[in-house]
Amino acid sequence: MGKRTFNYITHIRNTSDHRPKFNRSWIDFWKEEAGQSSPKCCIYGCPNKADRGAHVYLDEERSWWIVPVCSECNPPDNSSWDVKANTIAVEARGSGQWA
Repeated sequence: MGKRTFNYITHIRNTSDHRPKFNRSWIDFWKEEAGQSSPKCCIYGCPNKADRGAHVYLDEERSWWIVPVCSECNPPDNSSWDVKANTIAVEARGSGQWA
């Protein structure tokens, strides 16, 4: 699995059928892969604790990544945002492949 940092993200919508292996949630997958146990939401300006992992594109890339977000910052559309410095994204692999 890859990990990297980046400047902004674009949310990928309609990903609820894409699930990680071993009946984990995407936030649990992110915590394990990133090595962090209590992430904050990665959206710049949001102080909330992350309670889910969002599927996103990083910068101009079109591969799928997971970042920690709160429920308020996980929209149903393809919104783009700036992220907090040093946010880690974990590679989710492409559509149809389970991480």
